[in-house]
Amino acid sequence: MQAAVRHVVAVVQCDISWTGVVKADAEMHIGAHHGLQTPEMAADWHLAVGEGIGGKAASLQRTQKSSNYLHDSRRVPAKRLIDNEKIGSVLVSPLMAHDAALGVLYAADRRQRNWTSEDIDELESIADHLSVRLAQLDRVRLAEARASDARRRAEAADSHLTSAIELVELLSSASAVNHALDAVAVYLNARIELHDRHNSVIGASGPDRASCHGVEISSRLSPQSRLTVHLSCVDEDTTLTEPSARIALHALKLQLLRLCERSATIETLRGDLQEKLLTGNFTNSAHIQRRLALIGCSPIGSDARVIVIRARDQADQISERFHSDLRTTFPDYLVDHRDESTVVIIGNGGSEEELSLQIADLLGREEHRRKRKGTAEGSPGDSRRFVAGIGRRTEQLHEVSISYDEARAACTVGMSNPQTSIDGFASARALGLQGLASIPNAQLQAMVTDTFGPIIAHDERHGTHYMTTISSYLANDRHLGDTAAELHVHYNTVRNRIARIEELLDLSFARTDDRYRAETAVRMAAVLAARTTPTTAL
Repeated sequence: MQAAVRHVVAVVQCDISWTGVVKADAEMHIGAHHGLQTPEMAADWHLAVGEGIGGKAASLQRTQKSSNYLHDSRRVPAKRLIDNEKIGSVLVSPLMAHDAALGVLYAADRRQRNWTSEDIDELESIADHLSVRLAQLDRVRLAEARASDARRRAEAADSHLTSAIELVELLSSASAVNHALDAVAVYLNARIELHDRHNSVIGASGPDRASCHGVEISSRLSPQSRLTVHLSCVDEDTTLTEPSARIALHALKLQLLRLCERSATIETLRGDLQEKLLTGNFTNSAHIQRRLALIGCSPIGSDARVIVIRARDQADQISERFHSDLRTTFPDYLVDHRDESTVVIIGNGGSEEELSLQIADLLGREEHRRKRKGTAEGSPGDSRRFVAGIGRRTEQLHEVSISYDEARAACTVGMSNPQTSIDGFASARALGLQGLASIPNAQLQAMVTDTFGPIIAHDERHGTHYMTTISSYLANDRHLGDTAAELHVHYNTVRNRIARIEELLDLSFARTDDRYRAETAVRMAAVLAARTTPTTAL
């Protein structure tokens, strides 16, 4: 461009030449000059496209000339810079590229001059060559800018990819949920929380929520998972659509699924979680709740119940179909197998009436399947092959062990209860066992012995069945005929036994206090029978 203005001065034989280049503000500024005398002209000259002689040359895209610049009507007012240069005449040609004006090329004299057609041809020829060169330089600059931007983006992508690889390697070695959350929280500069299906936080890492002003998203670990990752960015301009951020989020979800699956496998193999719940052998309830959430169970505490199911014949085993039905009926449940019993912990059992109907339906379907396969015989009124004991509804996690003791006692009593033989379930509440299951065995044994000691001793010495008789007699509301039918003995036999029992125990079942004491002792004996294997069975 500098060579061009020098060439104009030499060829056109004028005093001054300069270029006006269109900038981003839609005004022309001096790009190169030759022959100017004042520094202000080179530094401060600017002209809007469409204004003045030079501006019209750019907007009209053809050469403009003025032989008497001082009195030319196209001249913009207050052109102090031009006047200070004492310019008397100008010739201006546009610099064009693809029908767009890049700027203008000036030839000027300090005297008034009539520009000839040769002058115009020379200036336009130089302007055409300069336009071609400027267009080439513009393409080169654009290509360089694009290449520089591509390099910058490639370097950024490489840096992000390297960071993402390091994060994935760190996540793959994370052995705990909190470690995985910590890694991604630092990487994304965000708060990350792991929620269960009730939106309760079971794990969190990163700044406090009050510090997060950016985008927030929530994403389930998988379509089948009940856990959700909630992410809150600290910076407002943070975007999670970048590949590195998406890799980080999906890698976190994959690792959390892996850790949850591992936890579920461990719990299945060891049964440690069920053991702690059923024995009450734990001190940190929050830790137990987190472990429950990680294996896909809802928090247990309020409305949980324990059910103990036992077969009358030890050879009978509950089918896989029963467990499938159980999972459908109670999505939030834990199952454990203890001795000959199946123990079920239900996270939200609802009312006892509703639960009893559900259990009766499940056991009924199991009985029906066995009858269709020819593994059971008898009419619908016959005894059920399986009996379920239902414990209390819990209000806190530590009460699960109490509900288990009550369900176990209810199941044991239900094995000999006539009504249970038909319905298939026995409730600790209906049997009056609630509260007794939490009493230590030694105290229960002392209270049973204090009440029934003489007849227990008589049964052991003489082979009588006074304990069985008193249990059946009270369960049948002191009805001699029903008791005789249940025990398969004569009516008079029952009457004689009751009279002998009242004599040995020095009580009368007709008196309310005596009857209450005997019924309480029977229930205590049932709880003992559920916990141990006593010598005298009810």
